Amino acid sequence: MKKHSKKFFAAAISLLLLCVIMIISLVSATNFNNLSKIPQVSILPDNHYDRTMTVVADILFDPFSFVGENGEPNGYDVELIYAIANQMQINIDLKLMAWGDCKEAILSDKANMIMGNPYHQGGHEHLIQSRALASDPYVCIGREDFFNTGILSSKKLATIVKAGCIVGFLEPHRLLDNTKYYDSFTEAVMSVVSGENDYALVRHSVGRRILATLPDTDVRFVGPAMSDSLLCIGVNENFPELADSLDAAIVELKNNGTIDSLTKKWLGSYVVVISFSDLLNMYKTEIYIAVFMFFAITIALVFYIYRKNMRITFIERENQLVHDKLAAEIAKMEIEKIAYIDSLTGILNRRQFLSQASVQVDRIIRQGGNAYIILFDIDHFKKVNDTYGHSIGDIVLKCVADRVAKTIRPYDLFGRYGGEEFVILVVDIDSADMKNYAERIRMAINAESVEFDGGELTVSASFGIAPVLLNELNEIINIADGALYEAKNKGRNMVIFKDAIFISRELGRQAAAHQ
Repeated sequence: MKKHSKKFFAAAISLLLLCVIMIISLVSATNFNNLSKIPQVSILPDNHYDRTMTVVADILFDPFSFVGENGEPNGYDVELIYAIANQMQINIDLKLMAWGDCKEAILSDKANMIMGNPYHQGGHEHLIQSRALASDPYVCIGREDFFNTGILSSKKLATIVKAGCIVGFLEPHRLLDNTKYYDSFTEAVMSVVSGENDYALVRHSVGRRILATLPDTDVRFVGPAMSDSLLCIGVNENFPELADSLDAAIVELKNNGTIDSLTKKWLGSYVVVISFSDLLNMYKTEIYIAVFMFFAITIALVFYIYRKNMRITFIERENQLVHDKLAAEIAKMEIEKIAYIDSLTGILNRRQFLSQASVQVDRIIRQGGNAYIILFDIDHFKKVNDTYGHSIGDIVLKCVADRVAKTIRPYDLFGRYGGEEFVILVVDIDSADMKNYAERIRMAINAESVEFDGGELTVSASFGIAPVLLNELNEIINIADGALYEAKNKGRNMVIFKDAIFISRELGRQAAAHQ
């Protein structure tokens, strides 16, 4: 019996392993065959009508428009404009050329329409925009990842002439001066590969196809998406009669499913899957299920074959080990929590606030940006303790901390500085918004009474604010403390703001005093 069980076990494991290998092999073969085989245009223009329109498109804009292996125009925009021409019952003369030449053809009235044009809310000069078509956000291609777009101000950037990201991203972030412009996204990406530039801003789908042709390079998608951007068809303003017919054709092709079909064909797996890791990500659910089934059945077989040899004491010992490990981890987490959390209010204690805030202040001083220290103190708190007792004072402290924590932004640092004094580090905010922000916090504290058994109290706080202009956190807090003292002297329950001019004068006064 034991001999037969072992054979059954071995056969079952072999079958399961074979199934997993077959599933992965089938998925891999199917998708990489599709990947290696570039889609071909299946909708061709009828071109037997009385009228003809000339359309231009970027020649290096895969998957939207490019020259196929057969030397003919290929891509999403190509097949789309063929379908639109047939729907409009008009002949099509499609010309692929450099993007700059496409723009010039429109300006010189040598073309009626331009494909792949970025959709702008305010419209385009010399163009009538069609309905929005595909959405293709701009992303960064480079070697080093980043999470804050502010780092791009010190980097060399590349994109194409008249790119949609110029108005949507480069101009608002003041990055025009350190950006170089090319005739195609391929040239922009290759400038990063060669080391001429640090990052290339490209459309996501186009960038994926460019990277698919560069398997040995170390450049990749990095950082967050720069800006979302819709694509449309631009109609030469000198041919307005085409605009209405074009929009009507687009609506019809959307309704009959043609545009959805083209989107799936050209912007689906052809763009998404360019590497084995992309393939695994696409089919991760199926792979997880196959692996789970393999291990589940294997464990069941092991349990069935060796069930008589298993002992309860062994299971209890394993459970005890897991329990002890979990208890140790929980104890460690509690100790770590005690080390940096104020036990009464649940916010950062003074030591942890100063530690985290020092790192933030150092980063702000090095990289630039706006930040402020808010120091506030509960008004007449000693009187609360003397009148109602320390237990009621603790309730007031906890209530104030809760109200402030619900009012501030999740990424601002908030800590108890000592006694009834609290401190906040506010980042990425200008001076005008800072004043309003502090007022909202003050009003949140004062908005409602603090209730407790036997009564209620009206609570207010006085605020002092100082901008982060120094990398010495204690100096900044001292300036905020001076502003807080001034608020106390002027009647309490108010915000006193020390601006950059005051700080500069104070620093000058201190420097003169030390001489």
